[in-house]
Amino acid sequence: MHPSFANRLNLDLLEQNYERWQKDPDSLDSGWSAFFEGFELGNLDRKNGAAVEAVPA
Repeated sequence: MHPSFANRLNLDLLEQNYERWQKDPDSLDSGWSAFFEGFELGNLDRKNGAAVEAVPA
């Protein structure tokens, strides 16, 4: 199987599961739910139009 084909399948699965999770979070395995909760949390600033500022080292 060509790697780009496998990546497309993974992307399709990810999108399908994300849509399912948005409609009904309990419809997926707890691992998927935790993944999408983290994804949503990581995108909060972008959704609110705020820029994330890097902390100086």
